[in-house]
Amino acid sequence: MYQLMILLISSIFIQDVRGIVGGVDSNIIDLPYQVSLRRSSQHICGGAIISDRHILTAGHCIAGIFSSPFTELTVASGSSTLNGPANVHFVDNVIVHPGYVPRASTQRVKNDIAIIILENSIKENEFQSRIYLPNENTPSGIVGVVSGWGRTSIDSKSSIVLKKASVNILSSMECLEQGELVGAGQLCGFSGLGSGTCKGDSGGPLVFKNTIIGIVSTSDRECLQNVPHTYTRVFTHLKFIKTTIAEN
Repeated sequence: MYQLMILLISSIFIQDVRGIVGGVDSNIIDLPYQVSLRRSSQHICGGAIISDRHILTAGHCIAGIFSSPFTELTVASGSSTLNGPANVHFVDNVIVHPGYVPRASTQRVKNDIAIIILENSIKENEFQSRIYLPNENTPSGIVGVVSGWGRTSIDSKSSIVLKKASVNILSSMECLEQGELVGAGQLCGFSGLGSGTCKGDSGGPLVFKNTIIGIVSTSDRECLQNVPHTYTRVFTHLKFIKTTIAEN
């Protein structure tokens, strides 16, 4: 995450810089739903606990990277740091949204959402517990919180410490005025001058009042400073989420 700072949209200026700098350290007790997705023990994406056996993440964190039986994929919960003691969970299955379309030079990502089904249940406590799903659509004008272990400086590795940043939710028109086009199944968020998400934050939760409203997605602006970023809108995908949980 970049340094926590909320500014008026009119003050935005664009810098094409890959990577993220600064950040606000956070404790897992404040974000107990946050998990780390790992490939051969290396952090690759974030995710959120939505039941004792289900993890919500981005489709692009799974598709084209992992395949059944998902032996390389594990989920770590209950830790503020990537190198600290954590509860590691093995994966039974992963369901990527059937309508997932990856980002390419000629197309935008669609339905960037997936659900990980764990082999065993998470024992919920103050360090690891579920986040609520939304029961209404997300309006613009609210301020949420995004979290993750993404890059903290240009060309750096993932942050060792969990970080968070505030995110202003913009309307589709406000987002378009800043050069970012979002679809009906997406949210547009702006974290302020020098703020945003980058590699390693993908799949992580965007939360408002203990409810997950978005998932860090991907776009051609990934890692750019001072511009809005795209999130998968969770409310739009509630049918997929609830059906997957019920059937798995």
